[in-house]
Amino acid sequence: MAFKKMFSIYNFGVFLTFTSLSGIMSVMSSINVEEGMGVTALAIGYGTSLVAALIVPSLIERVGCKKLFIISEFGYMLFVISNAYPSYNILVGGFVQGLSEALAWTVMPLFTFHYAKKHFTKGSKTNEEYANHYMGYFFAAVEASMISGNAIGFLIFHIDRSVHPSNVTAEHAVDFKLCGINDCQLPNATEQNLSQYTPTQSMFLYIAIGTFAFIQLVAIILHALYLPKDLKPSQPDKANNDTLIQVVNLNENEEMEISNNSVKLKTSVITTLKLCVHPKHILISLLTIYNGMTLAFIMTELTRAYASCFFGLDKVSLCSMIFGAADAFSAVITGKLVAKIGRNILFLVAFLIDVVCYVLCLLELPNEHNQWLVYFLFFCLGASDGVWQPLIMAMYGEYFPKQTIIACNLWNVVINVGYTFQFAISTSLCVHSKIYIQLGVLVVGLVGYYASQLLYYKGSK
Repeated sequence: MAFKKMFSIYNFGVFLTFTSLSGIMSVMSSINVEEGMGVTALAIGYGTSLVAALIVPSLIERVGCKKLFIISEFGYMLFVISNAYPSYNILVGGFVQGLSEALAWTVMPLFTFHYAKKHFTKGSKTNEEYANHYMGYFFAAVEASMISGNAIGFLIFHIDRSVHPSNVTAEHAVDFKLCGINDCQLPNATEQNLSQYTPTQSMFLYIAIGTFAFIQLVAIILHALYLPKDLKPSQPDKANNDTLIQVVNLNENEEMEISNNSVKLKTSVITTLKLCVHPKHILISLLTIYNGMTLAFIMTELTRAYASCFFGLDKVSLCSMIFGAADAFSAVITGKLVAKIGRNILFLVAFLIDVVCYVLCLLELPNEHNQWLVYFLFFCLGASDGVWQPLIMAMYGEYFPKQTIIACNLWNVVINVGYTFQFAISTSLCVHSKIYIQLGVLVVGLVGYYASQLLYYKGSK
């Protein structure tokens, strides 16, 4: 089937895009640890994305999904390059990255849902089953990119550490008591352990950035050549004229179309906000926020306070590879299991995994005798994210089937609230305080989700 081949090419391009992005983002909070510049740039990025995502639906009609996606990938490439000259340049890079996130994470689900719909028209399963199936493969590509991106980072920074071992004197010996849950990013503590966070030779940082920028360029070329043509508006279905956006489909000329009313900027923002305060969405929103908070926690706190602080910069990429491998494998398995056992049981399993990880973080401080604990945390949190992220995104499409684009955009907005909040508190609180916040949001969020199931989907699994 031709659409399967096109989906594979699209998904491989996504894999390359996030290979580049994950490779640099995994080490940002470490290589830019001084004055918290790395985390600040990420906070600016996701804060920008949060606001920008509100207007993206209005751009889809005017610019088209394909062009918006390619623009976002160019933005990602500029963000990667900005890390070559940190300080305030990286803050501008964070802003550009935020705009790119808003564009990419609104249109990527639409491409994925589109290929799922094409398979549905030729297959024997339900539309929801195909949506979950394709979303599983999509997220498997995103998470597998963490393996490849961090494998590249690990190779480059490991060579750096092997050729130029860090020169740590007794006076500036690494204090492991400042790592883990005791990491509060205090200036004197950061200076004390600085050798653990940064490359010994800046040349290797430039090599890594150049490699990631080239990979991103290849992804741009692939999507420019093989993605379906830009979106074009078609006449809305009169029977559903109260729905802003209904479906994504493909005509005989292989041009993607959206059935929609004229999408104006004001209408786009108002419709997104109205859907946001829908009772059904309010109940599931905190779980989506939790997912964003957790990914930001892993990206900044776990990589810096555990992997980098205890093992050194090169091991950050190794730990992120473990996370990505577990996440990708879990996403594929989740896509297959959800049709058999349902989302409710899988969410409960992910909940229990996360609680165990947080308790371990609070009770055990890694040392030379239990280094396995750090790798175990990355593996388990990767496995649970392989459940949370694809099922939450697919849930938005299922909860609001007649407003697919607005629902995908809303998911993007809400998950960015979680990212932004976690990045914003990163330099203000110690890691142990953040863990308690994570636990609280997780419990309340899951209760809200099950409440939505009881109220709106009794008997579903």
